[in-house]
Amino acid sequence: MSTLRILIGCTGSIGAINLPQYVMELKKIECEIKLILTEESSRFVQPLVMECLVDDVYTDELQANKSAPFHIELASWCDVMLILPITANSMGKAAAGIADNVLLSTLIACDKPVIMVPNMNEKMWHSRIVQRNVETLKSLDMIVIPPTIQETYIASEKAYKTTLGMLQPKQLLHMLENSVHLEKEIIN
Repeated sequence: MSTLRILIGCTGSIGAINLPQYVMELKKIECEIKLILTEESSRFVQPLVMECLVDDVYTDELQANKSAPFHIELASWCDVMLILPITANSMGKAAAGIADNVLLSTLIACDKPVIMVPNMNEKMWHSRIVQRNVETLKSLDMIVIPPTIQETYIASEKAYKTTLGMLQPKQLLHMLENSVHLEKEIIN
């Protein structure tokens, strides 16, 4: 089997602090990982830290210093695009076709499987607006993995509570392997 090329996009959710754990779990399979960090996600996870864990890190700031855009190259390079975590804001922009940063521009250019892992407050997740955007994204053949009920640290309350949270790294790895395998079967 050839090396799986995973393009991870990370948006500005508190769940971004767990990105190194997810990357380390993904590294258990034969893969190359490139990462796009939005400006907001860089507040939660430092690009320098991620450079130690992935093959390449891309940011809007890096794009501003390049003469040629790299979103088309990244979209073509990957076998699968994984947006982890994705905020309600970025989901809404994606559903509307708004490409105001490198991550969203790459998403629009990507014709490979796209898996989104939302991370947001339970009330936001259940809102009609977010659910409409989820349905729109699914109708565009994107996989949206719903948050799961779990014990999660709520920073605003400084306590652990049972609430919605992102799929655990091992569960995500299993789901990613299955979805990519299924996609290859459909193509062949």
